[in-house]
Amino acid sequence: MESIQNPDQYEAIHSEGPTLVIAGPGTGKTYTIIQRVLYLIRDRKVKPEQIMIVTYTVKASKELMTRLTNELSRQGIEINLHEMYIGTFHHICRRLLKEFREYTRLERNFIETDQFEQQYMVYEHLADFEEIPNFELVVQSSYINNRTGEEVTVPPWKRCRTICQYVNRLSEELMKADDMIRSRDEKIRVLGWMMKRYEKLARKKNFLDFTKLQTEAYYILSEKENVRRRVLEKIRYILVDEYQDTNYIQERLVQILGGRERNIFVVGDDDQSIYRFRGATVANILQFQKHFGSSCRVITLHTNYRSGQGIVSFCMRWMAKPDWFSWERMGHLYRYRKGLLESGGGKESVPSVVRITAEEDDRLFEDRVCHFIEELKRKGCISDYNQVALLFDSVKGDTSMRLQYALGKRHIAVYAPRSGHFFERKEVAWFFGCLLYLFSGIRRKLGQDRVMDETEGIRGAYVLFLSMAEDMMKRNEDLKQWIRSMKRKVEREKKLPENLLPLAYKILSFPPFSAFLDKAAAGECNEARNLASITRLISRFDCFTEENHGYGKETLEDVYIFFSRYLRLWY
Repeated sequence: MESIQNPDQYEAIHSEGPTLVIAGPGTGKTYTIIQRVLYLIRDRKVKPEQIMIVTYTVKASKELMTRLTNELSRQGIEINLHEMYIGTFHHICRRLLKEFREYTRLERNFIETDQFEQQYMVYEHLADFEEIPNFELVVQSSYINNRTGEEVTVPPWKRCRTICQYVNRLSEELMKADDMIRSRDEKIRVLGWMMKRYEKLARKKNFLDFTKLQTEAYYILSEKENVRRRVLEKIRYILVDEYQDTNYIQERLVQILGGRERNIFVVGDDDQSIYRFRGATVANILQFQKHFGSSCRVITLHTNYRSGQGIVSFCMRWMAKPDWFSWERMGHLYRYRKGLLESGGGKESVPSVVRITAEEDDRLFEDRVCHFIEELKRKGCISDYNQVALLFDSVKGDTSMRLQYALGKRHIAVYAPRSGHFFERKEVAWFFGCLLYLFSGIRRKLGQDRVMDETEGIRGAYVLFLSMAEDMMKRNEDLKQWIRSMKRKVEREKKLPENLLPLAYKILSFPPFSAFLDKAAAGECNEARNLASITRLISRFDCFTEENHGYGKETLEDVYIFFSRYLRLWY
């Protein structure tokens, strides 16, 4: 058996009953979770199907599965981890709904929607929401710029995003539309009608969004005694990672699933609660001990194994500045008392926290940052540029984008998956350029449609896509001939030769796209991943054409909607 690294981790791993583990950065949180699962399976003889592990992200679930599989293999323990409930809250709720399908309120063949698809559904029916009396009290169509005094119009897409945010948050708080409609507060009544119209629309389309996954799972667990009994007979131990980022309905799900034994093991750090904008509440972790009373154990992992003493000391000094604990005198817990200790693992004593400024000149700032990073590599402080992390309030902001561009000019690769660069990838531009090339009439119509002005740069992007595709096809004669043949057929017959998705797959069957797919078969390939995202985007578009033309029967008008609305809003 691998030795336990420190007494705090040992205590956490062997705990029983409700347990809160306060795990600061670098304190071996994932290691502790893995060792606890091993302890339960190996020493307590708990079956895998009796354990539920909840993570905040899909990536964290995969990492946990990999590390747990490796550790079990290393110790010669053969079990089927797929029998274990492990995944995000949404994944586990989806699994429960599948297992107890007959007890849900869901219709057959429901369609799971992501955030974009949810917003697009609202966008297509925005007028229905705007008919709600006093709708402007909650979702404004314009506002006055305090600096200029001018009236600024709020684009429809942003209004739709606001509607979805309200609906999701209210659903996660388990609010009922009918109760809100009876309120004396006008704004609450508007929100109630907004929820009611959204729910009616989602039922009509048989859509199931991420929030509904959780509320429906909560419904069958709280209202269906037979379901709750069967689940609690199976699940004996629950482990929840990143508990500081849970919301109200997730807290309620954990408490229900804990059952009478209440073997609930949650790990988190109130100092790292950063997802309040998604509905997360740090109150869940702060009130965990209060909820379970004297039976709850609170264990703090103090030893940091990740960072050198410079970083640990800097963080502790910075966090000690505010008077976090004055609230305790009034009976409120605002932050857990904790401290971090550096492990003394032989890390080099080098400056870990630096400040680079050039407020008088943005370009000078970019040059200084790039030069500093290059010097780190040149002096051997880092062996690879991927050992440097740059943090911004938004990776799509001007400062971030300019710095990414400056680093690129110096041949320093940047990984920023949410920076909005998807449409700048050559394979993405080539694909949409080829697809758009098939429809000359639609290209002309897009150039004249004023609604395209709502998304800055989209017309220019389409022009660029066409130019890049034409240049690429000069080197791929077979693709060029097929594209021209299909284009003539569309112009002659005035209709789609086949649906968008088959057309997309046909384009992907030609080089250079086929080469990317072949490369993916042999291993990881970013280009192939982006092309897969495109095909999923197109396949989901079918869901929004059904009520007009029947499922799968797309028209040229649908193609126009795809480029003028659907893809434009994704952009």
